[in-house]
Amino acid sequence: MNNEVVLETQGLSVGYKTRKGLLWAVEDVNLVVRRGEVHALVGESGCGKSTLGLSLSRLLPDFQVVYRGKIMFKGVDLVRLKESEVQRYRGNGIATIFQEPITSLNPVMRVGEQIAESLTIRSIKTYWDKVYTPEANKHLFGFSQGALLLGRARSLYIKHREEVHTLLSKVGIQDPLRVANMYPHELSGGMNQRVMIAMAIAQRPTLLVADEPTTALDVTTQAQILRLLGSLIREYGMSVLLITHDLGVVSAVANRVSVMYAGRIVEEADRKSVIENPLHPYTRGLIASFPKGTKKEVLNPIPGTVPPLGRYPPGCRFHPRCSQVFEKCRVVEPRLTEATGGRRVACHLYN
Repeated sequence: MNNEVVLETQGLSVGYKTRKGLLWAVEDVNLVVRRGEVHALVGESGCGKSTLGLSLSRLLPDFQVVYRGKIMFKGVDLVRLKESEVQRYRGNGIATIFQEPITSLNPVMRVGEQIAESLTIRSIKTYWDKVYTPEANKHLFGFSQGALLLGRARSLYIKHREEVHTLLSKVGIQDPLRVANMYPHELSGGMNQRVMIAMAIAQRPTLLVADEPTTALDVTTQAQILRLLGSLIREYGMSVLLITHDLGVVSAVANRVSVMYAGRIVEEADRKSVIENPLHPYTRGLIASFPKGTKKEVLNPIPGTVPPLGRYPPGCRFHPRCSQVFEKCRVVEPRLTEATGGRRVACHLYN
């Protein structure tokens, strides 16, 4: 890991268009991911983690959402680009592993064909970058990609067969020839997750956004997937934004952690500081509620629930659930500010 910034969001907000107006799922997020780093984004379901992850490569449809702020990737603000221009930064720039692989894979294509498609798209992007100017690229790339892939899935697989098998082997699949000719519904959840990872690394991305990559997998498979991600990071030198609610996963692989609550980052620090010495009451609650696995353990859940989208309380959004709340918390929203040791926290106890 080094200090080179791969991706930076500056005051990023993402709002959904509804009949009642804009509902902001992500607000004023400043996030930095460095090369070779695993940056974990942690929080309860419904706090905006997946919305933030999808927004980084503009995968949320423009007719559904509004963006404010900046998403800086390789010196380019992706928020300001048209859809045809953003497409060039997906895959080989920012790749995404989605939360449920079985719903993300094409059910009527063999998995080998789907990986071959990723390899072909990488080749097309490399070709356009060499031959055309960026101005021409934004008009021609989408057309060429669609024209080349249309109706040619099997022939693409045959062309890239060896590389497909190599990728499947790299993600720990023992019989790549057999698996490449299978459909997603014929594979287990863990196998489909490995296929998704193979598709993502096929384009050799700079940043991999992994949205709950171990959800619904058994403990043994979870450990295998985490070890796999670690080895791929070392081999390819890529960065990972790991979206999860599982603090066990964070402890195993993360270098830096951002804790998210109700659309905002409330704490950010290196992994050791967050796990061993959390500052924000919400972070402390998350860690205290994590099961230790002892025989007579008493669970300590955080009381209450994450507020619904667009119905956030005034002041600190966590104050209705906080055991250390005082009057200022109810009326003034804390800002994310620098604390000791290069960490940041949004809490009146420290501001």
